[in-house]
Amino acid sequence: MMLLALVALPLVMAVVVLLLRGLPIIAAPLSAATLIVMAVLCLSGQQVGPLVVLGRSINLLPLEAVGLAFCAMVLALMVLYAYRLSQGSWAYSLTLLSMSFFAAAIMVRNMAIGGLLLEMGVITAVMLVLSKRPGAAMTGMRILILLTLSGLLLLLAAWALESRATAPNNQMFTDIGTVALTLGFSIALAIVPFHIWQPSVFYYGEPLAAVMLSVVFGIVVLLRLNAMFQVSMWPGGRELFSALLLGGGTLTALVGGITALAQRTVNRALAYAALADMGMVIIGLGINTRASLGVAAMHLVYRGIAIVVVSMSLGILRQCLDGDDITHLSGAIRRAPLAVISMMIGGFSLAGLPLTAGFATRLLLYRAFASQYTPWTIPLILCSLGPAWAFTRCIAAALVSTPISGGRREPLLPGLLTFALSLALLALGVYPNLLSLLPKEWLGSLASVLFTLRG
Repeated sequence: MMLLALVALPLVMAVVVLLLRGLPIIAAPLSAATLIVMAVLCLSGQQVGPLVVLGRSINLLPLEAVGLAFCAMVLALMVLYAYRLSQGSWAYSLTLLSMSFFAAAIMVRNMAIGGLLLEMGVITAVMLVLSKRPGAAMTGMRILILLTLSGLLLLLAAWALESRATAPNNQMFTDIGTVALTLGFSIALAIVPFHIWQPSVFYYGEPLAAVMLSVVFGIVVLLRLNAMFQVSMWPGGRELFSALLLGGGTLTALVGGITALAQRTVNRALAYAALADMGMVIIGLGINTRASLGVAAMHLVYRGIAIVVVSMSLGILRQCLDGDDITHLSGAIRRAPLAVISMMIGGFSLAGLPLTAGFATRLLLYRAFASQYTPWTIPLILCSLGPAWAFTRCIAAALVSTPISGGRREPLLPGLLTFALSLALLALGVYPNLLSLLPKEWLGSLASVLFTLRG
């Protein structure tokens, strides 16, 4: 019943919250409570066996439970944050509906049905991009087309892999599956050169939309990739995709880091820093050792928290200053001190600077990469200076003593929530052993992740 509850609960509450959309004081806490309950169900430590529904197997592995719980907790924080910074009257319902589809996509073992549910989830999530900013509707449509294409390619890959099971000697199915799977996941994960849709999410979308499509959707896609590898993989396929992941991750980290160097707005700096950091995660997956996979999983978590922190700061700065470029940021430290400090910590964590959570995992990924591909390691490290410089430029503008005319003070509760999360990033960077303070059942789930990632 727990598996069904993970899908049914957010689906039912999405309808309830939709009816209460005119009362955000009720809708926001109710949505956050729903997401927290989902996270608790995932991390309850109960061993739930597979469930058969209409002849299809449904199951939640430890790796998937931890990933889904993290996504639910991240969105719960964003919903509480969004209570004072409106994200649109439909935002809470769309968030819960997307999580219902994503949970179902993660748990179902049938590749075609899982791909279809993933497609439904991302269509719902893209609707969060619609905002009052000029051009948001057209941008949302372009993003929807690209991500819909990604879903169709994944469905094609699922058909090819399932067809290959009945005709293992037919090379055509293998070729179709390889190409479709590579293109589909490259678009979904915004791997260079298929990254063109993601910067627009940070520019046009509200913080909730940015977190949904850059953090939650990315984790769900990686879990689906892992599930497809567990269900069906041809001889030599894992080695092929490891090489593709390694090449794509390296290119993504390099391009993201270099492009970030020239950015003069917080949203663009965040977009390309997040892109470069996802490249580091994919590099860890491509190296494909137990150690690199474990570090990549932890780095994915730190990346998600950092994106949440900077996205929250971005939303506050936009409300207080009516913009987030260098000009509008002038003197921001006096109007939004918590947002500026949080932006600095979150941005530096994405860049992998010392004393932040992203530093230790990046260092381990650099070492693993250098052991096999030494000539590319120095350019990879140097490119991390791009995001660091972009955020430093924004922070320098914010520290100017004279603020621009107009503007509003930052809202207290969102500012405190953002600042608390940024302190968590700083604390994890200085004292990584803080993870040992987690409940024992959570640590058991994390340990099981590290031993099942290798698969």
